[in-house]
Amino acid sequence: MTDKQLFKETFSCLHASEDTVTEVLKMARIQDNKQYSMKRRPARTGALIALAAALLMGTAFAAVSYKLHAERMGDLAVAISAADEGSVPGAVAFSGEAAADVEYYDLDIEAGWLPEGMVLMTGETTVWTFEDNWGQGGFVLNSLPLNAGNATFCEVVTDAERQETLEINGHEAIYVKSSQQGFNQYMYIAYPEYNAVLKMYIGDDTSFDAAKRFAENLTVTVGNREMDPEQLEYNGKRYLDEANFIATGVWVNTADEITPEEVAAMETALAERDPANRAVKNNMTDAHALGESFQVSFLDFSGGHRDGPFVDLTVKVTDISVRDDYSALRDTEYLDMNWASCVDENGKLPKADYEFIVHGDGVNTPGVTVVDKIPDQQLYMVAATVEITNDTEETVKNAGYNGRLLSIAETAEGWEITAPQPTDASVEYDESYCTGGGRLNEMRYWDLRADGSNGGNAICDLDPGESVTVQMGFIVSECQLGDLWFFINDMDVEGVDDIRVGYVPVP
Repeated sequence: MTDKQLFKETFSCLHASEDTVTEVLKMARIQDNKQYSMKRRPARTGALIALAAALLMGTAFAAVSYKLHAERMGDLAVAISAADEGSVPGAVAFSGEAAADVEYYDLDIEAGWLPEGMVLMTGETTVWTFEDNWGQGGFVLNSLPLNAGNATFCEVVTDAERQETLEINGHEAIYVKSSQQGFNQYMYIAYPEYNAVLKMYIGDDTSFDAAKRFAENLTVTVGNREMDPEQLEYNGKRYLDEANFIATGVWVNTADEITPEEVAAMETALAERDPANRAVKNNMTDAHALGESFQVSFLDFSGGHRDGPFVDLTVKVTDISVRDDYSALRDTEYLDMNWASCVDENGKLPKADYEFIVHGDGVNTPGVTVVDKIPDQQLYMVAATVEITNDTEETVKNAGYNGRLLSIAETAEGWEITAPQPTDASVEYDESYCTGGGRLNEMRYWDLRADGSNGGNAICDLDPGESVTVQMGFIVSECQLGDLWFFINDMDVEGVDDIRVGYVPVP
């Protein structure tokens, strides 16, 4: 998962809970590029070999001050590690201690200076964002252990185009900038007195100079929440995974105890559970017309669980509009803040390229390479108005809802999920999307919100016989129009096979 994706999912009202970004980042830092096996082993310096060997063989740990080291890995990546003063640069040492014997506490952070227009995100203590780029950039801070008990800090940044060693208030720091978009800058600051590395995720809307000044004006003290041994052990395994990636050029996720075969099986299971795939497999027999009532399963979040229970409610899609502005929306107050500010002086949505990309390893080949594009595509807002009725005998307390758009066309072989194709039919690609953000699977707008309900996209306190109306909006590009279907609810919960999902064609 890229850092951009991670931040996005953390704050997405569709997918994230109320958990803080610190917890999410701590548990799930893995770059998407590492999911792809490299075609050849990366070129390595002697220091990188020492780094991997020290981790994988178990070097003795000395109780001395740690130093941060950065070494180039292959043509594009940077390996960052923490080692004691006497180690070979780049080497990472085992402590030889059990995780339970290692003291590590989260860091308490206070900002003494912020760039103009940046504010602390509501409900967070280590997330700052610009008011005109809400939730998409700024700073996200996360503290990690230098010594996790079974290994010391190690991390690889792929697609690194710049690195610099700094000193931040007497502490060693390393800055790395990736060529990707989103959260593409990282600053690692060592606090050996707290057995911690402070990692700064820096958005591409923030300059290096601003990030450096922000770091220099931080007040960092040790917190009072100690990390449990299992979490420390997890971090140590993650560091070992990074070192193994350096040594072999292949990412193996042992920290989560998931083998490549298990990952493939999980992906297959997800595809089989996907409502769109089920709809296509069933020959679209459960499709509904605009204005028709049908039953849909809603996930009950009252217990805070994502695997049920479910409640079946009656749904009627009363209207679907496609416009190049926001005039169809009932209340633009609830529009994604980035999209609210992207229209021109006439209130029209912009144009953007639809790109076809190939994934690389981020070490010897770029993580993302554009191999073709459909340029200057007008963006459109597709707004779906949905009436939801509780025809059960119980009051609905907290039923989450979600929607998405998909392009599904009928062919000679049956129904198929489709997508825009490259202008050059011979081009092979891994993924395609609109650079302006026109992703079919993402709700960009919804106007029925419930505070504290898994991000707000929930229906609360709906009495028997009562109805509510919600409007959902999606941004799509010009080349994605045609054969579009609106899905509600697009849930794929493991172990639950009888989830009712409805879909209606976009006129």
